[in-house]
Amino acid sequence: MKKLLLLFLLIPAIGFSQTEPYQFYHDNGQLKVSGQKIDGNKEGIWKYFHENGEINEEGNYKDDKIEGLWNGYWNNGVKKYIINYKNGEYHGELTRFDMSGNELYNTQFTNGNGYMKRFFDETGQLSSEGPLRNDNYEGLWKYYFESGQLISQGNYKNDERDGMWNFYHENGEKEQEGSYTNGTLDGLWIGYWDNGEKEYVVTFKDGKYHGRLIRFDRYGNELYNTQFTNGNGLQKWFYEEDGQLRSEGRLKNGDNEGIWTYYYENGQVKSKGNYTSDNKNGSWIYYYENGKTSTQTNYQDDVENGTYKSYYESGKLNVSGNVLDEERDGLWKWYNENGKLLTTANYEEGIKEGLTKWYNEEGKLSSTANYKNDERNGLSKSYYKNGKLDWEANFSDGQLNSQTCWDEEGNEMPCMD
Repeated sequence: MKKLLLLFLLIPAIGFSQTEPYQFYHDNGQLKVSGQKIDGNKEGIWKYFHENGEINEEGNYKDDKIEGLWNGYWNNGVKKYIINYKNGEYHGELTRFDMSGNELYNTQFTNGNGYMKRFFDETGQLSSEGPLRNDNYEGLWKYYFESGQLISQGNYKNDERDGMWNFYHENGEKEQEGSYTNGTLDGLWIGYWDNGEKEYVVTFKDGKYHGRLIRFDRYGNELYNTQFTNGNGLQKWFYEEDGQLRSEGRLKNGDNEGIWTYYYENGQVKSKGNYTSDNKNGSWIYYYENGKTSTQTNYQDDVENGTYKSYYESGKLNVSGNVLDEERDGLWKWYNENGKLLTTANYEEGIKEGLTKWYNEEGKLSSTANYKNDERNGLSKSYYKNGKLDWEANFSDGQLNSQTCWDEEGNEMPCMD
C-alpha cells in the first residue's frame, strides 16, 4: 500500500505533455500553416500553403527544430527544392528547381557546412552564392542582379561581413569599396558614380564617420570637404544629377542631431526641423516648391504628436487639428481657399466621435451628424440654403432607423432613396 501511495505522489511531478493542433490562415481564408505543437514546440509533420491553396513546403520538426527531408513547391505545384536537415541545420542533399521543374542546383551539406546557391524565383537566374559553415555565412559570397551582373562580393566571418567588400552598378562599373570589421563599417570607403567618376571618400571607425569626408559631383568636381570625429560633424548630401544641395545638418555619434534642412532640386527649402538622437522632436515645417508652407506639425521621439496645420499653395489655411500618436485627436477643422469653414469634426485616437458639422461655400451650416466609433449614431440633419430643415434622421451603429424630409417652405414630404 505504501508503494502504491508513493507511485501516485510521483505522478504530478512527472507531468503530462500537452499536444495541440496549430492552424493559421491567409487573409483570403485559405489555410496557410498546419501542424501540431507539443508543450509549445513544433513537432511532427508541418505543411505550409500558398494563397491559391497549393502546398508551399512540407517537412518534419523535432523539438522545435527542422529535421529530415523537406520539400518545397512553386505555386503552380511544381517542385521548388529538396532539402535535408539534421538538428535544424542543412545535412544531406540539397536540390533546387525552376518553375518549370528544371534542376538548377544539386549539392551536399554536412552538419550545416557546404556551398549554397540561391536563385531568382521568376527567371531561375543565380542571385547569390557562397559557403556556409554551421549554417552561418562564411568566406567569400557573391550577389547578382537579375541580369547576371555582379552586385557585390566580399568576405563573411561568423555570419558577419568582415574584410574588403566591393559593390557594383548594374552597368558593371564599381559603386563603392571598403572594409568591415565584425559586421561594422571600418576604415576607408570610396564611392563611384556609374560613369566611373569618384562620388565620395570617407573614413569610418566603429561604424561612424571618423576623419575626412569629401563628396564630388558626377563630373569629378569637389562639392564638400569636411572632418568628422567619432561620428560628430556637419553632414551635407547632394542631388546626383546636378550636385545641388539636398540636405544638411549635424551628426552626433553618427545620429542626426539638432536642426536639419532639406531642399528641393531648385534650391528651395523642402522641410526643416529638429532631431534628437536620430528622432524627430519638436516643430517641423514642410514647404511647397514655391516656398509657401505646406504643413506645420510636431513630433515626440519620431512620433507625430501635438498641433497640426496644413495649407493651400496660396498660403491659406486648409486643415487644423491635434495629433496624438499619429492619430487625429480632438477638434479638427477644414477650410476652403477663401478662408470659409467647411467642416468640423471631433476625433478620439483617430476615431470620429461626437458631432460633425458641414458648411456650404457661404459659410452657412449645411448638415450635421453624430458619430460613435466612426459610424453615424443618433441624430443627423441637413439644411437648405435658406436655413430651413431639409432632412432629419436617426442612426444606430451606422444603420438608418428613421427619417423625415421637408421642402424648402417647411412642408413635410416623402424622403427620396
